[in-house]
Amino acid sequence: MRVEGRVIFAISFCLLSAVSLFISMHLHQIDGQASRLRAETLTEQLATTLEVISADRLRAVDELSNNWPQAAANPIDWFNYQARSLSKMLPGIYDIWLSDEHGQVIWGINPQVRPRIIGQSVSEKIKLFALGSPELRLLQINQRKLVIYQKSMMVDKQKRWQLTALLDTQATMDALTVDLREKPITLMVNSSEQSVFAVGEFDELYPTVKQPLVFAGMPWHLQIQSREQKILDLPTAILLNEFAALLISTLVLLWYRQQQKNKRVQRVYQAAADVSPDAMLIFLLKEASGGANQLQLFSCNAAAAKLLSTDTSDWSVHKVAAVIGLKDIETITSHVLQHQQIYHQLLKTKKRAIAADWLQITMVAIPGGIALTMQDVSTEQQLQQKIRYQATHDQLTGLLNRYAFGGALDAAIADPRQSYLCYIDMDQFKLINDSCGHLAGDDLLRKTASLLAAHLEARDSLARVGGDEFCLLLVDRDLAAVKAVLDQLLVTISQFRFQWQDQVFVIGASIGVVAVTEQFEDAVALIRAADAGCYLAKNASRNSYFIVEEQVGALNHLAQERHYLAVVRRALLTDSFELFAQPIVPLLKASGTHLEILLRLKDEFGEMISPAVFIPLAERQGFMCDIDEWVVSQVLSKIEPELLSLRHLDTIAINISGISLSDHKFLKKIKKIIKASTVPADMLCFEITETAAVSNMAQAQLFIQELRQLGCHFALDDFGVGMSSFGYLRHMAVDYVKIDGSFVKNMASNPSDAVMVKAITDIVHSLDKQAIAEFVGDDATVEMLRSFGVEYAQGFGIAKPRPLADVLQDYRF
Repeated sequence: MRVEGRVIFAISFCLLSAVSLFISMHLHQIDGQASRLRAETLTEQLATTLEVISADRLRAVDELSNNWPQAAANPIDWFNYQARSLSKMLPGIYDIWLSDEHGQVIWGINPQVRPRIIGQSVSEKIKLFALGSPELRLLQINQRKLVIYQKSMMVDKQKRWQLTALLDTQATMDALTVDLREKPITLMVNSSEQSVFAVGEFDELYPTVKQPLVFAGMPWHLQIQSREQKILDLPTAILLNEFAALLISTLVLLWYRQQQKNKRVQRVYQAAADVSPDAMLIFLLKEASGGANQLQLFSCNAAAAKLLSTDTSDWSVHKVAAVIGLKDIETITSHVLQHQQIYHQLLKTKKRAIAADWLQITMVAIPGGIALTMQDVSTEQQLQQKIRYQATHDQLTGLLNRYAFGGALDAAIADPRQSYLCYIDMDQFKLINDSCGHLAGDDLLRKTASLLAAHLEARDSLARVGGDEFCLLLVDRDLAAVKAVLDQLLVTISQFRFQWQDQVFVIGASIGVVAVTEQFEDAVALIRAADAGCYLAKNASRNSYFIVEEQVGALNHLAQERHYLAVVRRALLTDSFELFAQPIVPLLKASGTHLEILLRLKDEFGEMISPAVFIPLAERQGFMCDIDEWVVSQVLSKIEPELLSLRHLDTIAINISGISLSDHKFLKKIKKIIKASTVPADMLCFEITETAAVSNMAQAQLFIQELRQLGCHFALDDFGVGMSSFGYLRHMAVDYVKIDGSFVKNMASNPSDAVMVKAITDIVHSLDKQAIAEFVGDDATVEMLRSFGVEYAQGFGIAKPRPLADVLQDYRF
């Protein structure tokens, strides 16, 4: 009996030991799977969130580059304002650099980094700060690991600017993992061989889940290990089970272990479900062959109970659908059960019925029923709506921005109804903005937007497309109705009084109006035409509008002016102006010849543009100082290498515009250029017109005084016409007086002109100055000028203007 008992005991013990060993290993595997499931869930959620954040930041940078204005008074100011606003709106942007077409950084929004990057090459800075290979696009600045994203902007179909956005991985990961740091979670993000972010230390006992992701175009590897589910060491578990085998019988032990196994599995499932932020509900069929009406709630996690805010113990799938507002639940569940397909839907819930505004619904078939997952995506949807609103609306006024308005214009072009585009530029805005500050300017823009919106109907559109520029689209109106609206609008604006502190301002508006037709290929061409009309309205009279179709000639003239202006800009950028020279020869004694430098410009077809066209245009658009500086610099650079061989050349005469004459900065630049050159200053003679000198006598005298101290000479050009007075001549420290050609060219046949030339010459000599006659056309005129005592002559009868390089050949020895 004892032997039998021993055999039974031995058999029972061996059997229990074997079963216990199997159970221990199986439970260890289940614990590991539960830990892996939690880690996989966290890994997928975190990877998805990182890619969404990356996409949002890149989209925002792309929209900043796409909205880059084609013309801006100061692109750095525009970039600084827009980029700083973007970084405040989207945390995780460490810095945004603006570089020019040569790759040189000209600005950055992070004041701590800015001094180290401005004027530097973007590529060199990336190599300097790169961790590992620069191709990884991972930098480290101020102990912050950053990801690079670059975007180029095209201006006039040329690459002019480049954005370099630096995304702060540390700040992004800190924000995403703040809730995980209180839990036993280990996390690591790697980029190639570089560690981007890490939390905790890995334990070999727990499974590690790895998942690749792309952050700002950069491959990352995400590793997560969850230790929330306790995993016992396998030898310890075996020892415990062997000890239990000695205490209880085989059948009790098997029953007990089986019950423990079931309960443990249930706890693993419930623990995994309860830590999930998503609501999970399992519905089972009451009958195996039942339909959707037979689905009854089997279990739900804590997130589901909280989301539904009620007792769900006796709920069916229909009741849950009614609470969250999910329609056609019968059709949906039947399709999932029959076809075993996953169903997804983004759902806007019923107000006040559930603790979430937006739910991401996922329904999947399981054995004997379905599993319903509901993820609260209210925050993400609100953020998406905010991003979409900000992408289409002006932040200051709340009106449509240029991008969104372009879509409305494209729709209007295809719409058969007659519409008109009104381009509105506010008069006096710059005065108020400069005198009272940007806060006053912003307040004025908001109030102006309200004034304009008051005249709109629901079918119309209003947008802010620039600093003080608005666009109004009037839909389904004829020209008479449009004029009526604009007349009333201008009256409203003229009657409006803008008050800021103790100051009151009157404003106005210049409006360009163009009919929306299919002759315009897109919104850009339409806005360009309306903008041209606005420009003409502003030049004609303030607080008025210009109908483009009614005055096509004026618009064509403006287009021609803008074409010439573009040629001038290109010439400054590419040094494509041409220098010509015309001799000024002595009449009374054998001495060196003077040369007057003349500026010439060709268009893209090689045709000469008259200086009478492009010089006044450059003066109006503020380019004359740059042009005059370019001429002086170029003349000195061409004379300098041939200085010793130009034995018969005394003086180089260069014309200075009245605008440059009045610019203090221009004077400083010219002095610096002259001092840096080896060409003697006394070889230079600057010609200033009588009108420019008299218009700003004080500045003209200062200009002459400063350069005469260096040794330069001066000539008073076009003397005898305009606003001249011989009295002014006594106060002008000039060496030469150029008698206007209108008196000289006909003096041989017109006694009155001859008398005038003789009188001017005598007065010039009485003031101890020398006379130069312009427009000398023949030998008879030369002889008369010589008899009058005129020292120098210039004109086609003596020599025509030729390229400077060719003229200099005549003076080499």
